[in-house]
Amino acid sequence: MPDNPHLSLGIGNANLYLRNLPSAYSEYRKIISRYERIANSIRKVYPENEFHYEVFSLLSRSYNNIGVVYEMEGDKEKALSSYWKAVDYARRIGVEYVVARINLERAFRRGFSEEPLIYADLPQKVFYR
Repeated sequence: MPDNPHLSLGIGNANLYLRNLPSAYSEYRKIISRYERIANSIRKVYPENEFHYEVFSLLSRSYNNIGVVYEMEGDKEKALSSYWKAVDYARRIGVEYVVARINLERAFRRGFSEEPLIYADLPQKVFYR
């Protein structure tokens, strides 16, 4: 299942927990590259549309986690930009993405003094076709 974005998210998370940042980055970029093109082609977002929800949810989670990679590498500017994109993509489907919001707030208010939060939940569809 090499094209399964949920599996890529899980592999990226595993690499992130292991501090294998280049591999984690690669998995998240794979999702972002594919789904950002799709998101840009959607003129009006309907949160109740399962496909729209899936696209924007994956982008939000991937941007949060790639922000964690940037933060661990010490690139504050890219981390902040990624957290903001995570919040923005979630808003488009009517979701307040608390994990990204907390990461963004911590970075703005106190700097990067605390461990960033990783979105680590995997949906059941990862394990079933």
